[in-house]
Parts: sequence; C-alpha cells; structure tokens
Amino acid sequence: RGRWDLIAVLAQEPQLVTPPGQAHLYSNAGYWLLAASIERVTGEPFAGFAQQTLFEPLGMRTSRFRDDPDTQQPGLVLGHAQVHGQYQPVQTRFHGVGDGGLLTTIEDLASWDLFWSGRSPLGHDLPPRLQERGRRNDGAWLYYARGVSLRSHRAAPIISHGGSFLGYLSKLVRFPDQDFSIACLANAGDVDVDSLSMALADLVLGDQADQQAPSWAQSVRDDG
Repeated sequence: RGRWDLIAVLAQEPQLVTPPGQAHLYSNAGYWLLAASIERVTGEPFAGFAQQTLFEPLGMRTSRFRDDPDTQQPGLVLGHAQVHGQYQPVQTRFHGVGDGGLLTTIEDLASWDLFWSGRSPLGHDLPPRLQERGRRNDGAWLYYARGVSLRSHRAAPIISHGGSFLGYLSKLVRFPDQDFSIACLANAGDVDVDSLSMALADLVLGDQADQQAPSWAQSVRDDG
C-alpha cells in the first residue's frame, strides 16, 4: 500500500482518539497527511521535493524516499527478522512515505548532523524551529517537538528520534552541548539500537556527563 491508500482508510475513521490538545500520542498518520499536504502545495511528489530541498543541498547523495515498490533501489540492504531461530529476509511492497520510507546511510546521516549544528547550506534558522515543543491544553509541555524528541541523558540535553520498519531499526541522537551525534542503523528487527547508542554515548561523554544522573531510558519511563 501507498500513502494515499492509507489516507483513504483514515478518512473512514468516525472520530478522533482524543480532542485536539488534550493528550499527546505519536501518530504515523500525521506524517502521511503532512507529506500529502506538501505534495498538494508544491505540485510535485514528496520524494522529489525532499530530494531537491533537503538531500541535494546537504550533499546526501545516497538518501531517497522509497515511494514506488517497483523501482530498483541500488545498494539496498534487506531487513531481516528471526523465524524459528534463523534470520530471514523481509520483503514488502509497502511504500507509504512521510512517517518513514527513507533509505539512507551512516555517511549521509553525518551530513544531516551538520544540518542540526546550523553549519549546513540550509542555514541556522530551521533547526531551532524544529525543536519547538508541543504543549497540551492544560499547559504541560511535551517532550516531543517537530519530528524529534527533546530529553536528557546523564543530565546532558539530547535531540533524538528512532525508527522501525519490517526488519529495520534506527536511532539518531545528538548532544548539542557537546556537539557530537551517534547514529545506529540495523537490518535486523531485534537489535537494541537504543541501548547500543546510549552505551556508546556513555563511553564518549566520559567525565563530560554526570554518570550518576538518569539515563535516556529512565526519562522515557518517567514519561510513561
């Protein structure tokens, strides 16, 4: 299925889960709608828009959105899942993009990290705007901003997001005060990319962080 198929299913929902502003629930559907809105406004496919406005200016030469299941994807590593104790490749024709569907590499994520530092060709104005957190009607601030979560690890602020798909997992964490990031990509669905990323962060930070302070995982648990 593609994104427009998914949006057609959404249109049949009788009501919202909660009234606007009452609660925060992460929703892939919101990003399908956002990608569709970009297509309507620009008059071009979302994948092409992202290529021209993000990937090319940032030099992300191998990154692209997979919005057509029949197009060959050079260099694509298949995702895997365990079946009866053996890793088996996962095949799918799902091609909805907006919430995901991004093919990338560690090298290109280094270029994306430069964007977050404000030193990229896209300038320094956009990263702070993406870090504007949401707020509920009762005044409570959310940990979630615009496509990223803002938490802390060992008392150090972090900007992060993880992703998962059939046979794939990913994690990207930036420590803005220390000006370094960790990217972890896995093509097996049972790899704990969160723990790997944060364990590496502890090694890199060393004395720069309070090792007795709560970890990222603790902050997630505290948020319920």
